[in-house]
Amino acid sequence: MKSIRKLIMGFVAVLAVVSIHPTQAWAQNSADEKRQFGSEAGKIVLEGQRLQSEDKYEAAVNKLSEALSLDGLSPYERSIIYQMQGSCFYELNQYALSIDAFEKALVANGLNDRQSRALEFNIAQLLIANEQFEKGALLIEKWHRDGGVFKKGHLEMLWQAWAQAGKYNRALPWAERWFDGAGTKSRKHFNTLNFLYNTLDMRQKQIGIIEQMIEQWPEDKTLKDALVSF
Repeated sequence: MKSIRKLIMGFVAVLAVVSIHPTQAWAQNSADEKRQFGSEAGKIVLEGQRLQSEDKYEAAVNKLSEALSLDGLSPYERSIIYQMQGSCFYELNQYALSIDAFEKALVANGLNDRQSRALEFNIAQLLIANEQFEKGALLIEKWHRDGGVFKKGHLEMLWQAWAQAGKYNRALPWAERWFDGAGTKSRKHFNTLNFLYNTLDMRQKQIGIIEQMIEQWPEDKTLKDALVSF
């Protein structure tokens, strides 16, 4: 089985959380006031953004902490700053701190629904990468129920997370969906269902998948032997 950590790190995408330009107006009386930075916080965050762009992530985290210490920050400002910190911690491979910062960004309640859902999925991926398999899998399922759309690799990550958690009955529906949705099925797709059906003592389904495997690989004597053993 492909390492789930390698799988996740192959496609986890931490959000590009904010793009603040030095010439941005720090308007305090516009209709978008709640979605803008005040001048004091904005200057500090711009410096943090510069450090982040130069891969100086520890310095960026410290600068962003300075911004968080300011009084009177709006929910939007707090959410964006925590999100930027989470991205820095991710780049530093400090996944537990990254998860904590992203969760604080959600709690600050300054993101819109689309941003919140996207951030929830990033948190779920990081939880799984940090070997909190069940918690991450549950969060992905919640994200999906709330309207999140699976992309390539997501179903594989989800069934593997449940399997790593030892919850093979929870892994199976997602593995079957992953199998059915594969355009060209490789040996790993068949081996996965064979393993899960065997583990869950689903003999008829296991026989069926082995028969399909024999059609695909008729020269494999071990498959025929396995079928005879039933």
